[in-house]
Amino acid sequence: MCIERLQEYILIDIEQIPVEYFCCKSKVQWVLYSYVEGEKVNFVRVNLKSAIAFIYDVISLEILIKLKEAIFRAVPV
Repeated sequence: MCIERLQEYILIDIEQIPVEYFCCKSKVQWVLYSYVEGEKVNFVRVNLKSAIAFIYDVISLEILIKLKEAIFRAVPV
């Protein structure tokens, strides 16, 4: 079931360009949109389109690496 407040989210891989964008279409249905380099991601709920290159320019690779490390430290294997 889709969480009422969470309507969409995006997964960004720090090692690859493809971006996965998930959008809640109904109470029980999430839809996946995959985007590759050169395409624009369409954030439906906030009515925003952005080039993938812009997302990677704005989000520092260093920040993503630190975030990834923090997540792996926090999640028991």
